[in-house]
Amino acid sequence: MPPVFDPTQKIGIVGGGQLARMLCLSLHQHGFNPWVLSESPQDPAAQVVRNWIEGNPRDPRKLQEFTRKVDLLTFESEFISPEPLFPLVEKTFIFPSPILMKAIQFRHSQKTLLNKFEIPTAEFWLCESALDLQKAWVQSKGELVLKT
Repeated sequence: MPPVFDPTQKIGIVGGGQLARMLCLSLHQHGFNPWVLSESPQDPAAQVVRNWIEGNPRDPRKLQEFTRKVDLLTFESEFISPEPLFPLVEKTFIFPSPILMKAIQFRHSQKTLLNKFEIPTAEFWLCESALDLQKAWVQSKGELVLKT
């Protein structure tokens, strides 16, 4: 069961871009004082918080240090390696969970998960070779977006 949120809890956001900035501004409106882990004081979210911690969000050591400073942790991007977070879920509420983060990091597993839970998504094909791409091109009648 998720915790009850109250403004005294320290909410940590991993990443300092535009999305993190919007989240911080919204948290301020609800009485929260968010924490941000990002690389530069010039990052958009770093400019709107008192509690900015300098560090690379992809550095497992820095990520673990930051997690110990907050009560709740969330992410600006799904591209943070979830492995360093697995041992920390006992002490810190992490949303989305590291298991879910791992599942959504790659387009194929993300789309497969959406299909499993019947969440509408665009048709997709896993392309691991030029032949796979050629088949997807034909099946989509030439209307596709190629993503990694």
